[in-house]
Amino acid sequence: MVATPWTLLRFLDECENAEKKNSSDEAFISTTTIKLLTSKECVSDILKERNCPNQDVLKKRIYDRRCPAKIIFLILARADMLDRIGEFLSNDFSDHHLPIEVLWTREGYKLKRAKDIDWTTAPFGAGIHYRDVDYFTQKQWPFLAPIFKREFEYVLQQGIPLPLVEKGNAIVSGFSSVSKIKMHHAHVPEQIEHSMAMKKMELESEDQIKYVNKEMTNVKSLRLLDHDHLVKAILACTRGKQALFFFPWAKGGDLYNFLKSNSNEGMAAIIWMLDQMVGLCSALSLLADKGYRHGDLKPANILLFPEKSGSYRLKITDVGLSKLHILATSRRLNGTTAKATTRRYSPPEFDLLFDDDGEPVEDSDDIKLSRKFDVWSLGCVFIEFLIWAKLGRQKYKEFDRSMKRDRRFWDSGRKDLDDKVKERIQNLEDAVEETPGDKVVQRVLELALKQMLLVDSDDRSSASDIHKELESIRDSYSECFQPKDELDLPLGLTTEQDAESDHLQQENDLSGANDGMDQNEPEPSSTQDEGLHTKAVPSGHTAAMVEQQSAKLLNQWTVNPDNEFAKKFFSETSSPSPADGSRLCDSCLKLYIWEPNATISGRMRDFQTLASTCDMCNLLYAISQRLGLEEDQELHCIRDGSTFKLKGRDGPPILSLFSDPGTFSLTILTILDPSKWDIQLCPLQKVLNGIVFFKSGSMFVIMNTAMHETHALAAVLSRCPLD
Repeated sequence: MVATPWTLLRFLDECENAEKKNSSDEAFISTTTIKLLTSKECVSDILKERNCPNQDVLKKRIYDRRCPAKIIFLILARADMLDRIGEFLSNDFSDHHLPIEVLWTREGYKLKRAKDIDWTTAPFGAGIHYRDVDYFTQKQWPFLAPIFKREFEYVLQQGIPLPLVEKGNAIVSGFSSVSKIKMHHAHVPEQIEHSMAMKKMELESEDQIKYVNKEMTNVKSLRLLDHDHLVKAILACTRGKQALFFFPWAKGGDLYNFLKSNSNEGMAAIIWMLDQMVGLCSALSLLADKGYRHGDLKPANILLFPEKSGSYRLKITDVGLSKLHILATSRRLNGTTAKATTRRYSPPEFDLLFDDDGEPVEDSDDIKLSRKFDVWSLGCVFIEFLIWAKLGRQKYKEFDRSMKRDRRFWDSGRKDLDDKVKERIQNLEDAVEETPGDKVVQRVLELALKQMLLVDSDDRSSASDIHKELESIRDSYSECFQPKDELDLPLGLTTEQDAESDHLQQENDLSGANDGMDQNEPEPSSTQDEGLHTKAVPSGHTAAMVEQQSAKLLNQWTVNPDNEFAKKFFSETSSPSPADGSRLCDSCLKLYIWEPNATISGRMRDFQTLASTCDMCNLLYAISQRLGLEEDQELHCIRDGSTFKLKGRDGPPILSLFSDPGTFSLTILTILDPSKWDIQLCPLQKVLNGIVFFKSGSMFVIMNTAMHETHALAAVLSRCPLD
């Protein structure tokens, strides 16, 4: 088959289409397209179409390895200036000179490249009209997007586009902004994720430009530090008066928005919070040991990265930019409120940078600030974390509103904590009860007040000492946080009822009277350390058979529906019925999951896009994350009996289905009011963590988002372990 010959019109269409593929404000043509447009077929066809003289000589010159001119060819072709190509290529002008700035003088053209300080004589002759040279410089930029390799630091000339195929809305803070971006796959190494967070700093003064160069060395050095709670920069570059830093994208967002948007989960929230506090303080201790200070520690600079367990790990970002943070806050040029950008979490010694009128003092950038600067800021973060974990999201949001503008954690007039902070601390102290979780809250609160939030920095403990104290707190209550040796009693049962029913359960188990039970009993455990051990729980209140004696629970469950217990559970629980029905997109409304060969499929990126407006897509997005799927990868599962299995019937089960057509489903129908949709999701997953309920046709369905194989509703309600 004869290939379609290239024409200039086709060439121009390719260029335009390449730019349109990118949904960012960076107009560039990828190296993939450049390779296509500089193929020998394309170059030959276009030179021939434009009747360029000496075509063989030009092609040899274009492909010359020492002095290539492929990009020059592309620029001239797109500018419709190929008739001047011979003049432009005179005197060894090549792609190595690009990008260029051109200045016209009486003596001829002067040229300056990105790394040049002085103007030099342009290699091409003076016979080219200045207008043509100026047009050439305008058309050069889209072809000059950098190809990032293994180096960390890059210097880009103003005007060079970044190879961004996607760019989200920017979140602006102070003199910087953060956007989610995706780079073209051909412009980054394979091992680097294409989706990243881009932090852009607008440098408005010579001081800021000077310190960027210094801080770049810090950021580069910090990449050598390995810590699970530190975010490493992937690459960095300067472009004119911009400093650009690229980090891994945190799918969970930042801690500030997390605390405002997520309800706490009682003991689970406290356990997770304490673990993360230990990790964050360990990271801060490592930084201090290496001689670094963060300088802008706050919830917005602590990011959430999902883990395979379904939880999140907190990581500190913007590490190594401390001088820029402080300089930006103290020497911002446009507006008097800018210095309050991050002052809520700044320690008292931050005021050394300002005079009595709030203006920056002379040589403020030379003032040495203690590494305990960050200890105060972390103490502020801990207080807010405790407010959320113990008092709840609403109280945290109220506190956040009260701290807006330039309000800080301390009152400089009285040299004491701010009244609003004291009020919330008193609320925390009043809410503490004699439970292990509350004792953790109390001890962390005391630690923050007595060792971190002290006006005199010399009185504060070091990050290392704080870390040891937090580890001690965690170790003191570790036994309380471990799974119990026996299951919690179902709601409404007394210990006496449990003992009485225990005997009945033994008889049922021995006689095999329960038809729904698995006939393959779990093997006895040889030691107490091999697995979770349970006591038999009352008959009529469990769906899974467990041994009376210690035994390692197997991942095999069967169903014994108990409608009376379910009615009792929903009548006695304090959780209110959902006010509004859940939301579903058009695609999810058309899912017929009750059909024998039903399938669910879609790309992770699509689930993510619809997650905020469709509860089903939100569930599938969470599952995709836990499976470790990339954005472009597809989740595909097929129904096999009571489960949906990944990639077909031989794959692992990731969703579970349960149906009881008896009176139990009528009870649920009354609670969930599923009349609005064929599939109705219920927000009860907030009550039973990891489990989603919904009505599908005549079935009442459970989706186990924790990806365990516990399929029975009664097993969930009687709190059998999801193992």
